[in-house]
Amino acid sequence: MMFNKKTKNSVEQSLGFISFFLLKNCKNEKNLIGLTGSYDNKKMKFSLCYKICEQISQTKKVALLDLDYSDELTNSKNFSIKHCESDISKIEFKKILDDFCDRDFVIMNAPCVLNNSKSLFYLEMCDKVFMVERYMYTRYCDYEKSVYLLKMGGVDVSGVISYD
Repeated sequence: MMFNKKTKNSVEQSLGFISFFLLKNCKNEKNLIGLTGSYDNKKMKFSLCYKICEQISQTKKVALLDLDYSDELTNSKNFSIKHCESDISKIEFKKILDDFCDRDFVIMNAPCVLNNSKSLFYLEMCDKVFMVERYMYTRYCDYEKSVYLLKMGGVDVSGVISYD
């Protein structure tokens, strides 16, 4: 995706606002923040998670736990990244979270709830869960069904992060 200078600045500003919002509204013990969505665009959602971690890592210790995007991952110089298959057990998942106990924030990129029911198991452990939705691409009925499935699974959605 190519951005001109004005668009790139706009995207960076939006990510800055999102990061600021997460820093101010997520003040629990472990600060595990789950990001999922109803529109299944794995690469873009991972890219947004990565950029949010870059922003937050300027002031806090952060890690990115990826359960959705399996492309080759390399650690950033400012934060660590761990990829896990989306079908690991809860016990294994908790062990991975324990490895990140020294972090201020752990951002979890969870699979789309409509495509992977296991997402509920991981998202229920999060302090906050945000839907990541693509503007003008996400169908409202898919979004509504995703929120319904999350609520039925005991997961409260804290907000929506919209991107263009």
